[in-house]
Amino acid sequence: MRYSPQAWQNGNPATPLNGPRLTHLEEGVVRATAAPGSRVVVLGDSITLGGETHSGTADTLSNSWAAWAGWLSGQRFHVVKNAGVSGDRSDQALARFSTDVAAYNPTMVPILLGTNDINQSVDLADYFANMEAIIDATLDIGALPVLITVPPRSDPSTYGADIVTANIWLRQVADRLNVPLIDFFGTLVDPSNGQFQSGYNQDGTHPNTAARLVLGQQVVDVLEPFLGPSLTPLPQYNDDPHNLVTNGLFLTDSNADGRADPWATTGAGSQTQSLDAAAVGNWQNWNVSSGSVTGISRNITSGVAAGDRLRFVGRFKNDGATMRAQVAAIGVTYQNRAVDNVSDEVVDGIWDVEFTLPTGATGVTVSFTGGVGDHAVSQVGLYNLTALGLA
Repeated sequence: MRYSPQAWQNGNPATPLNGPRLTHLEEGVVRATAAPGSRVVVLGDSITLGGETHSGTADTLSNSWAAWAGWLSGQRFHVVKNAGVSGDRSDQALARFSTDVAAYNPTMVPILLGTNDINQSVDLADYFANMEAIIDATLDIGALPVLITVPPRSDPSTYGADIVTANIWLRQVADRLNVPLIDFFGTLVDPSNGQFQSGYNQDGTHPNTAARLVLGQQVVDVLEPFLGPSLTPLPQYNDDPHNLVTNGLFLTDSNADGRADPWATTGAGSQTQSLDAAAVGNWQNWNVSSGSVTGISRNITSGVAAGDRLRFVGRFKNDGATMRAQVAAIGVTYQNRAVDNVSDEVVDGIWDVEFTLPTGATGVTVSFTGGVGDHAVSQVGLYNLTALGLA
């Protein structure tokens, strides 16, 4: 049974053209279409979580494939929740679907599960049933499921047969439902022996930092037809009355020192600073010749209060070590690192994060730092959604 295209476009793919409602896999082909303003929740295990950390004192986007897909797509692939949990099997991911996926109202849900099922000798029939339930739940909330093949391991003689079987099944399901499939296995596997390619291998199970960038770009490439335009509210003019970062386009430099007003130098390393034209406003560049955690910063103590919901956005370029774009609370320990530990070349990336300023905060410090190499930011915005009535 096929779904009505109008039903999918209206956000209700669960309505069949005729007949009683069965599970989506029994009903047949779903018409996969673009998801305007793609709100993405990525569901998986530690391979999906990557280097991201989320706690009461820090939220850090550090080199997960999902973070890379967001940065490289200009936030057309906008991750509102990384629902990767280390060690999770498919049954555990299914159990938290309502709280970790549905609650975030996604339009797209990439699903990467199976490594822990196979490693823990879960019967493949149970894995298939759990995945069917996750796919069905995704369609029930009007979101597009995106299937991702189970990555290789460095012990294919033990687990390789089950991984191949699982990936054949995932391809069959993607074909039957007409939904996207992204082949992480094919990208990461060494074709000569079925193991991780050495250049992408972290520990025999997880892709390394270099691989996460490649996987992020693969996600963007495969999902290009399904991604709507970026809805990130980058500041468009320097006197934007709602942008708490004055001179967020870096247009004024009253003392001609290469550093826009009113930013200050931060860090102990040696750096030079300069401004040059960006698509909108200027790029604020800083080149670090020695040291680390070196760049620019500024404090913002008006227009924000504890409990406010803030949205931090901007563009960045990088051709150096350990770049970071961060908002840190003043008066209490909390950092939101929208970009962290990026040491690969980025020609033009966009970050876009939301967070709530914790109890005890009296303001924020916005900082951009990096190690040896070239770094730049432009169109930096910090918006108080609570004050704007948009939280």
